[in-house]
Amino acid sequence: MKKLIVSVLLSMFIGITLHCQPALGVVNTTAVPERFAANGSSTTFNFTFRLTDQTEMQALVRADSTGIDTDLELNVDYTLSATNNDFSSGGTLTTVATLASGNTLILHREALRTQTVNLIQGQAMPAEATETTFDKQTLAIQDIDKDLLFYISVPKGDPTTALTLELPSSVDRADRNLTFDSSGNVQTTASVGEVTVSAFAETYLDDTTASATRTTLGLAIGTDVQAWDTQLDDIAALTPMNSNFIVGDGANWVVESGATARASLGLDTSDAVEFAAITGTTGTFSGLITANGGVTLGAGDDLIGSPTSDITINTTAFTVAGATGNTAVGGTLVVTGLITANNGLTLGAGEDLIGSATSDITINTTAFTVAGATGNTAVGGTLDVTGNMDPTSYETTNGGFLDEDALSSDAADKVASQQSIKAYVDNQVAAVGDVPTLKDSGGSDDLEKAHAYRTQTAGFVTAWADGSANEIKGFVHTTNNPAGAGTQVAQSKVQGADDAFISFFVGFETTTGIFFEVTQTGATVVITWTPLIAGGAAPIDQD
Repeated sequence: MKKLIVSVLLSMFIGITLHCQPALGVVNTTAVPERFAANGSSTTFNFTFRLTDQTEMQALVRADSTGIDTDLELNVDYTLSATNNDFSSGGTLTTVATLASGNTLILHREALRTQTVNLIQGQAMPAEATETTFDKQTLAIQDIDKDLLFYISVPKGDPTTALTLELPSSVDRADRNLTFDSSGNVQTTASVGEVTVSAFAETYLDDTTASATRTTLGLAIGTDVQAWDTQLDDIAALTPMNSNFIVGDGANWVVESGATARASLGLDTSDAVEFAAITGTTGTFSGLITANGGVTLGAGDDLIGSPTSDITINTTAFTVAGATGNTAVGGTLVVTGLITANNGLTLGAGEDLIGSATSDITINTTAFTVAGATGNTAVGGTLDVTGNMDPTSYETTNGGFLDEDALSSDAADKVASQQSIKAYVDNQVAAVGDVPTLKDSGGSDDLEKAHAYRTQTAGFVTAWADGSANEIKGFVHTTNNPAGAGTQVAQSKVQGADDAFISFFVGFETTTGIFFEVTQTGATVVITWTPLIAGGAAPIDQD
């Protein structure tokens, strides 16, 4: 019996040995994840690792830019195929949809953790089924080795008995940090090293991107801080020299001295500079100052030009503040606009106020004084005075006053003095007084009432009557019947013992003649003719 048992066991051992030969199938390669870069067109991907069942295939797509993985499902997102449906040497994975560029397809195996061979004592041991079971165990071990590549491990040289690498319970490690103590043991703490995680730190620890973290920290580029730029490097490379300025030269930032910076800004000594206002105690300018908005000097301040320069003001306002303020000009003050001197304009002895040939000098103040006995005011244009002119002497040149009692010059561009005008009028009145008058005193030249007279020159007619119930009328006409057809120009009617008196003017006309007539009721009337000019002829009686 013992020989029989030994014989059977030997036969089984030999059979097992024969069935384990490599020809029946061996696992002599290590499976690792295989990666395929998507190109936006390919849908088939060949893999080389062994599968004992299609469900062992694990497929996922990773977005290269974010690192986010998306799992694919068999017979939904992809299908598998192999020659004779034998996946012992790999096969082909075909995706339903095209994978876009920028993604990576990752394929790996998760061997089934199952054992389907049932060996019965005393029966034959099937070699193929037994080998398949061993192959599946080998594949599972390979997958475990692959997974261990993604886990944290400690060096083999670390002491195994002294280390504690087991994590605390979920309750103990909740809301805490995973750290290691001084011996390398796993522990959980509320802080990292010596730094306590504050409430503020928690606001950025959960940020998923660098941009979000910068925003949380108030360091958003372009909003809170300046983005890096090559020109910032230019500034950082500049030498901080004393009294220099940083300016742009059109391409880079450079350092310039004060003089060079002024020239770059157009403020050099040879440049024409315009300011809205200049305030200071003392200012010296070697060139031209243009003050289009006006120049205002404070009380006691002076605007002084050099001995060889002029001060030119072409603005509408030049104000010297202060009741005693003075404008001192050593040379010539040339003003192209208007000078307003509301408080008076005083020229020193020997000084002149000269206007151009086409300009006027207007003085609307109550005082215009020329100091010095020989001072003159020369006006090339028109002197327009709205106040008073009180000359104390006269001259007969340059359009001055003429002192001629007879006005003999008869000049159209000269002004007569008040004394000359009075003397001339007095002389004329005296001459008129020597002309004999005509009246009704009985002489040959007497004028009579109710007579029409024709004038030979212009003159005045007067009529006077005394007594009571007198009425005197005067008539003028261009015919020799003034009382009948002419115009009554004067009338005097009185009651009682009052006197009656009339006076009217009669002109002279050489062509048609001018006629006058005086009528009267009551007592005798005295009619007098007085010619307007000396030597005037008497009127001619028409009746």
